[in-house]
Amino acid sequence: MPESAMDMIREGGSMKNQNHNLIHSLARTLDSVARNELYRQDAREMGCNECEELWSKLGDLDRQQAQLLQQEIKSHVQNDIFD
Repeated sequence: MPESAMDMIREGGSMKNQNHNLIHSLARTLDSVARNELYRQDAREMGCNECEELWSKLGDLDRQQAQLLQQEIKSHVQNDIFD
């Protein structure tokens, strides 16, 4: 019987832990991209150019991270190690 919530997550399915980590990180990063855009729009409406620029830069970084994660997932699929 699993001892912790993490044990339950790790034992819960047939997906390899690293593949799960990649998918989970991609989902969180894409959520962050969307939120950064909302925050950027809020800053624009408030008239805070510095915050608008900050959220824009953070969004760019998150998009770069998402691209890296997508590339790694694609590599796992192409190398038949995504299961």
